[in-house]
Amino acid sequence: MALSKRKRTHEKDEDDAAFSLDDGVSESDSDVDISSALVGKKPRLQQSDHEEDDEELQEIIRQSISKRNKKGGTDMLKKTKGKTKITKGEVGGGSFQNMGLYPWLLRSLTLQGFRIPTPIQRLSIPALLTNPPRDLVGMARTGSGKSLAYLIPLVQRLGGRHSSTFGARALILLPTRELALQVLKVGKELARGWHAGDGDHAGDTKDAEDGKKGQSLRWGLVVGGEGLDEQFEMITSNPDVIIATPGRLLHLIVEMNLDLKSIQYVVFDEADRLFEMGFETALNEILHKLPASRQTLLFSATLPKSLVEFAKAGLQNPKLVRLDAESKISPDLKMGFFSVKPTEKDACLLLLLRDVIGVPLGSSKPEDEENSEDKGKGKAKLKYSEQVTAPHQTLVFAATKHHVEYLTNLITSAGYAVSHIYGSLDQTARSQQMEQFRRGHTSVLVVTDVAARGIDIPVLENVVNYDFPQGARVFVHRVGRTARAGRQGWAWSFVTNTELPYLLDLQLFLGRPIKSEVTHGGDRVYTESLVLGPFDRDRVDGEVEYIRRLDEENHNLPTLREVMRKGHGMYERSKGKASQASYKRTKEMIREGKWGIVGTASGVHPIFFRSKDASSAAKMLEEEERRKALLQAVNSFRPSETVLEIGARGNTETATLMKQRRKALGKAVERAAHASSSAKPIVEEVGEDEAQSEEGGKMEMADEETIAVFTS
Repeated sequence: MALSKRKRTHEKDEDDAAFSLDDGVSESDSDVDISSALVGKKPRLQQSDHEEDDEELQEIIRQSISKRNKKGGTDMLKKTKGKTKITKGEVGGGSFQNMGLYPWLLRSLTLQGFRIPTPIQRLSIPALLTNPPRDLVGMARTGSGKSLAYLIPLVQRLGGRHSSTFGARALILLPTRELALQVLKVGKELARGWHAGDGDHAGDTKDAEDGKKGQSLRWGLVVGGEGLDEQFEMITSNPDVIIATPGRLLHLIVEMNLDLKSIQYVVFDEADRLFEMGFETALNEILHKLPASRQTLLFSATLPKSLVEFAKAGLQNPKLVRLDAESKISPDLKMGFFSVKPTEKDACLLLLLRDVIGVPLGSSKPEDEENSEDKGKGKAKLKYSEQVTAPHQTLVFAATKHHVEYLTNLITSAGYAVSHIYGSLDQTARSQQMEQFRRGHTSVLVVTDVAARGIDIPVLENVVNYDFPQGARVFVHRVGRTARAGRQGWAWSFVTNTELPYLLDLQLFLGRPIKSEVTHGGDRVYTESLVLGPFDRDRVDGEVEYIRRLDEENHNLPTLREVMRKGHGMYERSKGKASQASYKRTKEMIREGKWGIVGTASGVHPIFFRSKDASSAAKMLEEEERRKALLQAVNSFRPSETVLEIGARGNTETATLMKQRRKALGKAVERAAHASSSAKPIVEEVGEDEAQSEEGGKMEMADEETIAVFTS
């Protein structure tokens, strides 16, 4: 009897030991029967009439695992942080620890600096980890942490270990190569901590049981610009997660007759951008090849109507997590708008970099120096969370690749360290250029809209719109590269007179007033309104002369500038139109001449008085008032004689003719004034739907009734 009791006790201890998940193996992949550890005896064979009891038992198992993970997560946080105290929000409700994540996954998040979840992560992750799995539609502005919101449940569901069964288990579809590379990097960092806590020590011999533990997750990248042979080989190596752009993935599916029936977890990230780039047909083709039992996630910053129809067809009873209703842009984002002449934009850019942002001169580090840093003994490679850009580093958005090439040569000739990226650039070169900017080897990164979505450059504080975007949503995505995760940031935009209608559309979209003067100090006005003004005329003239000297030193600049102008003409013809009301209002603003538009009597942009002390600011304001008074006097001067009357003595023929003409024009002016005063003013009310035309009507946004299908 005693021997039997000891035997049962010994069996129970072994089961309890096997039940421990210190090695990070999920319960679905473990060879151990967990139910025996919970009830203290071997489970009986399931009978058909005991299905309800089996569901209750499974729920008990899930709750027990979740409680154990929460307790293990707390212990892991204490070990990871050491003597550092656990701050508020790292444990308890709404924290990563309270979501029941594996302790090793929580440790990986902590080491990378992800301590407190963002709102989209706090709402999405628990919903994605529920059983049975449920589809989800997530809407949040750029920079809110959507990528981590689906990567954490992905790693958790796959258990962090490689499956020997052939076929990928997760698929992530993204619009650009840079975003795919970034997601791949973050995903690998998350899954890298799977072996933490195994209990292995140096010198331990590896036996046959190590084969049961398996390997960590295998990741595969399928993007354009890479060789097909390497991607064929990658698919045959049986990756667990495939990160892809739709066009190249569909190409591989056709060429390899690739079967996607093993996919369990599908993510459409930046889905609105996928549709804008024309991937709708490819997405539908891929969707038909996926199994019906998959869990599907769709994350987007906006929700066009075409995307709603796609979500209806591809998702089953999805949960809607929406955080876009309160704020379209970050409340920490400060914006400045400069009215410029098209021929002086390059001079204004150099002036902005030097006098406003304060970018220091300097060239990038040579490649051999970079390699020597990476080869240092005992020095681990720079982790994703440790790549911190300097405060002066600036991201410049241009319209076309011809703009990027010209601006890169211009800014380099001016003595700055510059990187550049555009769509047709080789993938290896794009990765090198981005890495140089991330590591701080270059101060300026010139890009097209290929980097407007999803690229996370830590602590980036300055974004410049060299060419003003044609739609309000594109502007939101561009400036979303800064002021992320509670940090401050600046967005600087150049606006020509032909681009003023797009600025007025943006004003209606954001619901903020346009100002040309700032009456009080502080930066709060730059977050609450759109401050518009020109550069100082004297400084601009100096920079124009400096660029002429650069043209003499670098003979490529005039040629590249001419190519850029031709490319800009084609870009202007291809982009959409703003609303008719905005064009009408633009003419009125230029005629009024008091809205901070270049060429009018308005003063210099208030940002130039921001960094000055009280005495210097007062002196500059006084000089500005004298300049405005002088300009007003010059503009209001009307000579009493015409060129035909100057020097005419007596009653000459030309003088008599001009007097008669002046008398006739005076009567015409009086009649026009009388007619305008007697006519009733016509007031036109323009609704927001009529006045707001985003991207020329290419993408019609879904209204609240359309979005409500996800909440019904």
